[in-house]
Amino acid sequence: MGGGKRRVSNPRRHGLRARQRYVPAPRVGADVTTRAATGTMWSGVGIAAGTMLQLARSMVFARLLQPADFGIVNLAGVFAQFVMIFANFGFAASVVHHDGLNRQDLSTCFWGNLAVDGAAALACCLVALVAGHLTDNAMLLPIVALLASQFVIVSLASVNQALLRRQFRYRELAIADFSGAVVTFAAGYVMVAVLHWGVYGLVGGMVLASLTSSTLLVTFLPWAPSFSFSRASLRRHLNFGRGILGVSVATYANVNADRVVIGHLLSTTQLGFYEYAGNIPLQVVTRISQVFNDVIFSAVSSLKSNAAEVRELLRKFYRYNSLLSFPVLVGIALVAPEFVAVAYGDNWLPIVPTIRLFCLYGVLQLYVQPFHSICNGMGLTHLPLRWMLIFLPVNLSLIWLGVHYGQLNGVVLMRSAMPIFVVLTLGVQVMRRVQVPWSTLVMATLPAVTGCTVMSVVVLVIDRAMAARQHAELTHLLVATLGGAVTYGAVMLLFWRQELAKMLALVRRASS
Repeated sequence: MGGGKRRVSNPRRHGLRARQRYVPAPRVGADVTTRAATGTMWSGVGIAAGTMLQLARSMVFARLLQPADFGIVNLAGVFAQFVMIFANFGFAASVVHHDGLNRQDLSTCFWGNLAVDGAAALACCLVALVAGHLTDNAMLLPIVALLASQFVIVSLASVNQALLRRQFRYRELAIADFSGAVVTFAAGYVMVAVLHWGVYGLVGGMVLASLTSSTLLVTFLPWAPSFSFSRASLRRHLNFGRGILGVSVATYANVNADRVVIGHLLSTTQLGFYEYAGNIPLQVVTRISQVFNDVIFSAVSSLKSNAAEVRELLRKFYRYNSLLSFPVLVGIALVAPEFVAVAYGDNWLPIVPTIRLFCLYGVLQLYVQPFHSICNGMGLTHLPLRWMLIFLPVNLSLIWLGVHYGQLNGVVLMRSAMPIFVVLTLGVQVMRRVQVPWSTLVMATLPAVTGCTVMSVVVLVIDRAMAARQHAELTHLLVATLGGAVTYGAVMLLFWRQELAKMLALVRRASS
């Protein structure tokens, strides 16, 4: 036996080194459309569960807080979302897009992203400090600081999330998102209802949710950053990401212009009404958009030169997206008065017309969802940037006019011009690139449009009958919702049974 000391291995250090050595396997180009559809199904399950939880959360907190509280959070969100622009700086998208990634690529993306996020969070707080003095609102800075911190937390798992997307592992992504939604609700309720922290409790729940989701993403994907860094790799990923960053900046300005104008020209109470009016419709659009766009970006990045599969993927996107989204948005618009009275209370009834206009905006927005993802997947990040910059001054002018002549409802109507503009500009170029005529995509939404039209007639008849008999609002809401859902399902079974069979087959294949 030798007299020297035997080195004792550290299991934790060994596990960390194994994670640092992880690199993604080469892409497999076969069966991408099927894997994309399966990933979409899993994401859709997570989105549906999260949306139901978000609905319950909005109902509870509407009775615990005042409209002005939500207005402050909404105004703070304008500044905090500035950080979200820089989240990943296009690094995560570059991880999904590029082939042949090595350890240095992944670590460079992680450290570069973390540095940018930290600097952006600090800049966001400085802007909020100045804005707080201008608006005489002492709560703005601490709320912005809390919101900004969650984006730094998210950046810690950004590469893990990108690698999961690259491999179409949307089941794990859905679990992480839903777990975060549960924590947002549970922790927020304890902080607001039990600890009486008010609006700070609402935001605190969001921060804990980001920490939960990031922890799960790191657990699901066995990768950890090393201290290796490559300038060549940094230039490679920055060149791809700068176009995405430019689009994010322009989109941020276009999307948040309404909040800034309402908060400046009206009041935080009106901003709170506006936030709650768009809460459920935009949750549907944003969450489903996130699901489909992530999958389309991953799929187009894998396919790239296979135009036929890209076209088929796009057709399926419009068909299945409309089948799921249109009836929800139309249904919310139809039962908005009863829904608001039952869910939020009578003091929120002024938002009913605004909710209905947001549902119209949501339907239009669904037609333009895939354009950015297609461009990014093909490496054409300059196309969305060009049109977003052109539309920015037009959008600001329209929103200003909307506030002056129609207040909240005028803003939503003017905001609806944005998807129309995108269809007529960027949409034309994208459709030309993928060689798909618009008529094909419009026809893909025909089943959903037909089902929603018949559903609307039935629900309106039910509304008149229930109103004449003066039923309670909850009874009215339940009967109208059930009648609309049964009608829509019956139309699908009668005229588009094959489409439903395909969707069920997809669900069985994904769950097997």
